[in-house]
Amino acid sequence: MKTRLPPLNAMKSFEAAARLGSMTKAAEELFITQVAVSNQIANLEQSIQASLFMRAHRRISLTPEGESLYEIVSVFFRDLRALSDRTAARGDAAPLHIASCPNFAMQWLIPRIGEFRARHPSVEVELDTSSREVDFARTQAHAVIRSGSGDWPKVDCLALADIELVPVCTGEFLGRHPALATPRGLAEATLLHSGSRPDDWRTWLDATGTPGVDPGASIRFENGSMALQAAASGLGVAIAAKVLVEADLRSGRMIDLFGHAVPARDKYYFITPRGHTSSSLKLYRDWMSSSMASGLAALH
Repeated sequence: MKTRLPPLNAMKSFEAAARLGSMTKAAEELFITQVAVSNQIANLEQSIQASLFMRAHRRISLTPEGESLYEIVSVFFRDLRALSDRTAARGDAAPLHIASCPNFAMQWLIPRIGEFRARHPSVEVELDTSSREVDFARTQAHAVIRSGSGDWPKVDCLALADIELVPVCTGEFLGRHPALATPRGLAEATLLHSGSRPDDWRTWLDATGTPGVDPGASIRFENGSMALQAAASGLGVAIAAKVLVEADLRSGRMIDLFGHAVPARDKYYFITPRGHTSSSLKLYRDWMSSSMASGLAALH
């Protein structure tokens, strides 16, 4: 015959009330009502067929049966808290595994890894590039960085930055193509396209009302990072998310041709499993959000 164990929630209420000497204080600690604590303890007493507290004039004290049970339960919860603390400590000490879409990783994350390590030398980060569907059941990543609309199911999403599209090139390329003084001059320039974001040029041209430019012409690359590298080499004009080229714009390595940023329909998001964020992951997330905001602010 199996022995039925007392309900765990009732044991938690009993342990807190016995330790604090008050059902009201136990309720405050457990974030439940005093009535709920009383009911759970009453259910526990019924379950074990013993009275655990003596109640008189709003004060409670343990019965001999209650003292015997408390000796056992207090050790159990003390050991459980210690195990939880050790597990959390190991989780924070373990490397953070961040999975990012390739463009974001190459243009923003990798150039700034040293900045994060200088601020938080005890936090180790492992970076992976992937464009796969967000599914934490099939990845070891603690967080994923993606562009999108923020509607992924069963996850927590923090919007890192809007995606604002700007045409960029080098000063040397601009010097060789004086027609680029206006957007119409793009018709005479080599446009560099990202295969992972094939509609960005058309989005910008349509929003700015620039006629006579074929958004499908010129050179196409597998991803935006390759297109930006080609632009930095003086091959043509790339269309870029402003947040990914803000350092290049501030240094003068690249030029925002027309000073006209067009918002795309998506944003960059920091995505984590719902309700699962360690202290080191929060550090990384908050650093990213702050660094991106300050970088963009420096352009204005």
